[in-house]
Amino acid sequence: EGGATSGRFFSPGYPQNYPPGILCAYRFVARPGERVRLDFHRVSLGGRPNASRCLDGRLDDKDILVVTGGEQRDAPLLARFTSYCDARAKEQVVSPAGYLLLRFEANSDDVTGQGFAGRFGFVAMHRLQPTAPIGYGLGAPRSGPGTDKDLFNYTMYFDSRRQRQGVIASLHFPNAYPKLCRITYQFTGQPGETVRVSFESFQLDEGPTG
Repeated sequence: EGGATSGRFFSPGYPQNYPPGILCAYRFVARPGERVRLDFHRVSLGGRPNASRCLDGRLDDKDILVVTGGEQRDAPLLARFTSYCDARAKEQVVSPAGYLLLRFEANSDDVTGQGFAGRFGFVAMHRLQPTAPIGYGLGAPRSGPGTDKDLFNYTMYFDSRRQRQGVIASLHFPNAYPKLCRITYQFTGQPGETVRVSFESFQLDEGPTG
């Protein structure tokens, strides 16, 4: 903010592995009339690579890196890297306005990766189109003041102005959902509209979980 027009950013300790059990936030603030651009060159979060699940892996991945267009609960989710990404993962993220928040959270186990590295830049709004959101809502940290360290808390937002119909499912469906999670699905229609949710399958608490 208010300094260099471009530069580099890294996970803690890079290029060595990052330490376990950390929560880091990187805030990028552009000047009026500018956007923030992040270019990820390497992402390795200590898991087994799976290209199809790198950017949209499950919410229970051990280590996770997310980029949002703000800090509000309904801020657009622009990118999500998980333990399925390998060191060759590349992605560019461009802010809708003049702000980006990058949040990195590592589980407390000893399985870590090299982390991530990239470049940031502040560019005139007319030069780049913003990244299309992949969702809305930013999950609360899995540990910290006022939270249960074993509870995963996440909110998903659906607005009829952005998407008029779709499919929702519990975590890991059709397999059993994990223990100790609180997932909120919030649906918002416009004046004169109603929200319809049709359940095709519903099973809770059979065995350890449903």
